[in-house]
Amino acid sequence: MDAVEQFDDGLHLLLDAEESDRPAIEMRLRQDFWSLSGADIGAGAGCIAKFATNLRPTPDLHAVRLILFDLVLQATSGDIVWQIIQNSLAYADCRVLLTLLQQYPARFSWKCLRDIQARLANKAALDASQLSLDIMAPGPISAANARLVHEGYRKKVLELVYDLRIKNYVQRSGPALGANFEAEQAALEESIAEAGISDGVLPALKKAHEYLSGHQEDFSFKTSMDLTRTAYEETINSCAKKAEVKPAMTGGQTLTLLKNEGKLTEEEWDLARGLYKFLSERGSHTLNSEHKEAKVSLFMVMEFSQYLIGTLVPSKKEQS
Repeated sequence: MDAVEQFDDGLHLLLDAEESDRPAIEMRLRQDFWSLSGADIGAGAGCIAKFATNLRPTPDLHAVRLILFDLVLQATSGDIVWQIIQNSLAYADCRVLLTLLQQYPARFSWKCLRDIQARLANKAALDASQLSLDIMAPGPISAANARLVHEGYRKKVLELVYDLRIKNYVQRSGPALGANFEAEQAALEESIAEAGISDGVLPALKKAHEYLSGHQEDFSFKTSMDLTRTAYEETINSCAKKAEVKPAMTGGQTLTLLKNEGKLTEEEWDLARGLYKFLSERGSHTLNSEHKEAKVSLFMVMEFSQYLIGTLVPSKKEQS
């Protein structure tokens, strides 16, 4: 019997063992797994994937599934764990996912976090196809109460993933974030280059900036705001294309499509749409501080564009 076969046999022992015997078997499994080398590590992870996929995600087997996914995650990445779970995602798996995200947040890639958020945000689809009585909590608990328990785990995972994506955005934005106008422009250009966006975002931003900087006496608030809104719309459409969502007629409509596809949360959509609406409606008004407000508006677009890029578009490194 080779090392992989021995490890595979140990997986079945774990399932059949009494709860009191599982710690000793788990320790031996970990030792066997880490003793694998080269291609055998991949084969061992494959054994876990096959075993876990066929293992019913019932709450009484939560500990077993957690042990298995923990092994996969440490040997490979959170992305592999997500690939296994999402094939037959049940609410019981949300509990496993929450634990792993809390313990190993850095092991989940940007794309994986986005996929988790999109999948779990579609609660209606989960209710219709994946939630059934065989995955309910054990013991004297009603189906309705069990649904509430699992819904709680789903919401906790979404909240944690949202927090991790915010941290990812801040880390990618760097120390220049919000420092000053010129630094903000440089930070945005870096984000655009890193994401591999080659559409009209930078030209539109430069045009808005050049108009704002070069027109003092003959400054038109409406023209400046229109150029700023166009730059923001270019960012929205470019991010949508990278997120595999076809842009609509307007930036506002495209943002709604991104929300409906699970690419943006309700909160992110509300904020992004609010900025777009502000730019669209404010340009028709004339205020005493026209030039200052136009500059602040462009700054807000440059600031929030970094967030959209960091949220919707993986970097070139993450894409490869």
